[in-house]
Amino acid sequence: MSLTVKIILDTRRIKMRTEKFPVKLRIIECGRTRDFQTIYDLSKGEFESFSAKKIKGNLQTIGENLREIERHATHAAKQIMSFDIADFERDFVYENQYFRPRKLKVKVVGKSAVEFDYSPYFGRFPLFSEDHSRPGCISRSYLAYIKKCCRRIGLAMH
Repeated sequence: MSLTVKIILDTRRIKMRTEKFPVKLRIIECGRTRDFQTIYDLSKGEFESFSAKKIKGNLQTIGENLREIERHATHAAKQIMSFDIADFERDFVYENQYFRPRKLKVKVVGKSAVEFDYSPYFGRFPLFSEDHSRPGCISRSYLAYIKKCCRRIGLAMH
C-alpha cells in the first residue's frame, strides 16, 4: 500500500483580505488525494522560510506545529489496519484543534459489517478460514478488502 502524508501550501486559493494561502495536510493513498485544511494561512515566502535554519517568532511556533501535525498524521495513518481516508478523517482530523472544523462525511451502508452474512463466501475465499491474529499481517488487509467487496456485491443484489 502506497501512502504519503505531507504538509502543502495550496496556492490555488488565495484569501483576498490577507493575501495568504491555506496550509493543508495532503494524504495520497493508492493514487487518491485528499487535502485537509489546517488553521494556518501563510504567504509563499513564509512557507518557504521553514526550510531555513533560523526562523524567528510566530513562524517558528507555526513550523513546529506543522511538523507535529505531519508526524502525528503519519503515525495515525500507520495505525489504521486497512487504511481508508474516511476512517483517517474520522479518527484524526475530525475535532482536531489544528484543523478547520467541517462536517464529517458519513458513509451510508445498508447493513453493518457485523450483521452481514459472509457464509456464502467461505467456499470461494479460503482467506476467511485462516488465522489473522498477528498484528501487521498483510492478510488482514486482504481480508478487510474482500469483506468490503462482498458487502458491496451482497447489498447490490438485494
